[in-house]
Amino acid sequence: MTPKQRLKNWVKGKSPLFCYLAIPAAFAAEMVHELIATREGERVQQTTTDRTDQAWERYYSSTLDWVMELPLGSFPSPIPLCPQVLSELMAGDPSAPVVQQLKRLEEPLQGPTASGGEAPIEELIDCWTTGGPPAFAAEEFDELRALPAVSFLVRVFVPCMIRHQTTPQQLYGAATAISGPDLDALANLAEIDPEVIHLPAPRAVLHSGGPARAYASFEIVYPAMERVHSAPTLAATKRWIASGLYHVAKRFGEPLTAPQVRELFDIAAISRDPDVIVDADFGSVQKDSFARMLRRDGEHWEWLLADI
Repeated sequence: MTPKQRLKNWVKGKSPLFCYLAIPAAFAAEMVHELIATREGERVQQTTTDRTDQAWERYYSSTLDWVMELPLGSFPSPIPLCPQVLSELMAGDPSAPVVQQLKRLEEPLQGPTASGGEAPIEELIDCWTTGGPPAFAAEEFDELRALPAVSFLVRVFVPCMIRHQTTPQQLYGAATAISGPDLDALANLAEIDPEVIHLPAPRAVLHSGGPARAYASFEIVYPAMERVHSAPTLAATKRWIASGLYHVAKRFGEPLTAPQVRELFDIAAISRDPDVIVDADFGSVQKDSFARMLRRDGEHWEWLLADI
């Protein structure tokens, strides 16, 4: 059975909207690791557009502002992703055209469309089992990574989620809270983005309370900025993504078991190398141990999803 055939079987019984999250996440896991944990990834981060305080201050303060500026239209989706569409979704108007379209997509889409073309799920499967979306071609990715929102995604958001199991926006909110700033949160954020201390709100936190208090604050934050970290392994990156999918599915009532999570990563591995049988990064993990790993490594996902 080919990877495409296996993936077509895998999506049966699952909503198209969830598949549009799960399939790219599993198939792009190695690319995510390359961006955050290899020398090539360091080069990519260094060549992203220069950090702009004005843009990144907005991204830290509002997840919505950041997501709205991501070039989502470059990626395959069952609906055209753009700021206008996202605004309609956020407004929650059930009569909005895009909301009606999403309701129709909640029904499984397996066969050809009325116009004779492939259904969105068929297109998604074909895309990822034949090398991924064109947006990930080298020359096009060079253009994408020059955008401030993409730079924030690569340089801050993903590393922060893996290293600290929280979003940079949550750390920033805790670090600059009017009710009482959290210096440990600011230190964790400064590990990822040392220049964050120059933004107005973090700078005010560090310099508040007079010289003695400011000195004590810098004593907490500066060591974190200079801390050397071991990059996560490919296996650790995949565990983080796999546990995220498992807990997102659980949160939204999708029929996704631990063996199905593992199978999705196996299909992705086979699509890259037809000579392999299973994903080598999960190959030595026993069935019961894999399920426990997803629950354990995904505990922070439960917390992140609690308010959704």
